[in-house]
Amino acid sequence: MFRNFDEIVGAAKKSGSSRICIVFPEDRDILRTVFDGMSQGLIEQLLIGSRRKIEQLAQREDFSLEGIPILDEGDPKNASEKSVKMVRRGILRP
Repeated sequence: MFRNFDEIVGAAKKSGSSRICIVFPEDRDILRTVFDGMSQGLIEQLLIGSRRKIEQLAQREDFSLEGIPILDEGDPKNASEKSVKMVRRGILRP
């Protein structure tokens, strides 16, 4: 049983990072959460959405996208389908 959030993060770090996909990460809070998880070594992410919008948001919020793959997909349905296919192929965790 965990007693606090730090214990949860510590346990997650011990289990290693997970490769995850964020579909349409075009919101400041979503990108902040992604970067926080990455900086703590909890996740390796793949972003699917409008490259232009993601890059504009990252620049506005002073987030570095260095080393973060982005699949440029402007259609939400297509972006979702791509992420599901990657999970089915074992590229990403569900």
